[in-house]
Amino acid sequence: MLICEASQADAVRRTLTEHRTPAGVSERGLLGDLGSLLEQAEIALARARSTGTDGPVTYRPALHGGMLRLLDSPEARKQAESLLAPVRQHDRRNDDTVERALAVWLAHHGQTSPAAVELGVHRHTLRSRVQTAATLLQRDLDDPDTRAELWAALRVLGATA
Repeated sequence: MLICEASQADAVRRTLTEHRTPAGVSERGLLGDLGSLLEQAEIALARARSTGTDGPVTYRPALHGGMLRLLDSPEARKQAESLLAPVRQHDRRNDDTVERALAVWLAHHGQTSPAAVELGVHRHTLRSRVQTAATLLQRDLDDPDTRAELWAALRVLGATA
């Protein structure tokens, strides 16, 4: 942790950049705000490390990952793997792409035609794969909570990219 006067901030940034050192920089503030400023710097540092930035990242409110960032835990990963296991097992056994079809379909808010175009398949083929996913998961894909849970699981496992 480094606390400096505003007049020294540019020199500190240059040094960190020259030495390719990931760092987090908070907003300017008063010593009485130190707790929240340290939290901001930690958020910015986490972003610098996760993106491989060689130098300082300045905190801004957009660095907060929203609700989905709370899912970055081993427990969330375990739950996501468990939820999607039937689909993944089916895909491995049958050399199928039900998980990918489900992810693209969810990304298109359940719209079959644009999802089918993205996947390069007929909309009936996509509809069949989505129905297969619903059957394997024993879930109602018309339920918004189910869709949100599946989307979160796919995000946790990196299957929506």
